[in-house]
Amino acid sequence: MVWKIILGIVLFFVIVLAVRVRVTVHSEDGISLCVKWLFLKFNILPKDKNKPKK
Repeated sequence: MVWKIILGIVLFFVIVLAVRVRVTVHSEDGISLCVKWLFLKFNILPKDKNKPKK
């Protein structure tokens, strides 16, 4: 029973690590960094400039 749990965990990590990750860096008008994983997109730099100030 324990070997099924261990096998499931190993299989999960193999599948997650097999998915392609794309990192894009632009430096024309300042530094911009974007990471894409599956259907998710994360803008790392620059931070959102449209946040309202308190």
